[in-house]
Amino acid sequence: MATRNLGRGIVLQSLYEWDFNKKKPELEEIIERDLKEFAPGFDEREFVINLARGIKENIEKLDKVIDRKSTRLNSSHIPLSRMPSSA
Repeated sequence: MATRNLGRGIVLQSLYEWDFNKKKPELEEIIERDLKEFAPGFDEREFVINLARGIKENIEKLDKVIDRKSTRLNSSHIPLSRMPSSA
């Protein structure tokens, strides 16, 4: 269980970097680097790659869900495209 939590953290960190840098370099490159740097010997590489690919393939749908949810939670609705990437 802890291994997959680490994997999810790697995916989240990699996605943030990928998005922050306007989707350059390729997400898979970032993940490979992050796995080497932050999780040497990690044995669930395929889990991480599959999770990241699933998110990447569905990014437009996921962004719409996030945008809709932010509307409900935020009376002064800020579209996802205008949300800051860091606080």
